[in-house]
Amino acid sequence: MHFTKSKQNRQANLNGRDHTSGSCGDPAPWPQLQCAWRWLAARRNADWFAHRFRLVIWALAAVTLLAGLGYLEWHPIGTSLRAETGKTAKSPVLFILDASGSMTELFSGVPRMVAARVMLFEQLEKLDADVPVGLVAYGNRIAGCRSARIYGSIRTQNRRDLAEQVKQMHPAGATPIANTLKLIGTNLLPYYPGTTVVLISDGAESCGGDPVREAQKLMQRGYKVKLNVIGLDVDRITAMQLGAIARTGQGQYFDVKNQTDFANAVALSSSSQSATVTNEPTITTDQKPAPTNSDVLLKISKVYPMQDENGQMVWHVTHAFESSQASNYVVVVKALRQPVNPGPGGRIPGDKRLLASQSSLYFQSDSGAGKHVFAMAPIKEALSAGSPLYLQAELWNTSDVPNLIYISEAVLVKP
Repeated sequence: MHFTKSKQNRQANLNGRDHTSGSCGDPAPWPQLQCAWRWLAARRNADWFAHRFRLVIWALAAVTLLAGLGYLEWHPIGTSLRAETGKTAKSPVLFILDASGSMTELFSGVPRMVAARVMLFEQLEKLDADVPVGLVAYGNRIAGCRSARIYGSIRTQNRRDLAEQVKQMHPAGATPIANTLKLIGTNLLPYYPGTTVVLISDGAESCGGDPVREAQKLMQRGYKVKLNVIGLDVDRITAMQLGAIARTGQGQYFDVKNQTDFANAVALSSSSQSATVTNEPTITTDQKPAPTNSDVLLKISKVYPMQDENGQMVWHVTHAFESSQASNYVVVVKALRQPVNPGPGGRIPGDKRLLASQSSLYFQSDSGAGKHVFAMAPIKEALSAGSPLYLQAELWNTSDVPNLIYISEAVLVKP
């Protein structure tokens, strides 16, 4: 009888029903044990949840403390800088760099890519530290018309990372300006309204897109973008297209033909607020002055003809240089109809005497050696019958504004 009653109580407790005989006041031993077990289980569950809750609270407190001290930084998608900081943030600046194949051509005596790299380095230093900056580029040895990539998201405290990305870029590829504007309109500008975009290009759209139309779409979406464009030594037709992009993007077009124009254009185009704009180059405390010309050795070491893999005759030209200090250098080897005086000072003019040129880049080096290959056929076609050919090298210091510091002895070559 007692067993039957206890069984009924167990079943009632399992079903959640209240029976007088199954309550904790029941003097029977089995219901008492069952009630005690339920009480202990509930207490244990409560303690378990309380322990986990305390761990979560401590973890959140630690993350908040680290973020406040500056050890953590995040930029959640879908939020703007204004929402993240809780205060009025300075308008971001986004650089778009042309790293297409044509950026290997010379500009004021140095490759266009080198000139662009130097100007970007300088402007990254001039912009206030609390101005968010990003970097997008196209080309950079990526084939096809979808080469645009985000190399640096828009944020602060990233100057060194951006400079390193620019330093590693190599010009090769097409010029997909329209696709690049489409990329930033999808992935960056919706989350960073009010961005000043600075497009640096030495050519027009080459992938069949409509960059003016893409710029118009950016304006229609209400991103409050200012689209400035720098045309780097472009022809009149290209300047018209680039200028139309800038006008559609509520920005300015800068037609650049020399280093001074370039420096001013980069500074003005990215300085809607807080940028320091000067005509003098900025030299940081860790930069050293360029070596004096007497501390430099530059020579063309060897010139020898041979056949390339296609059976065409070429000249292999090797050069070497030494300097008293490590810096960023560019060696430009030029094929000339007439040589110029060697040594410090002077310059090899880009007039009719220049037939071809090749360049090598050296970063933070005090010496270097390289080899260039010149195709014989086009040079011979440009030369008059019996005319001599000379090879001569220039050494440029590109730590700041590019500076020609030395010209090698000329080497006479028999075509």
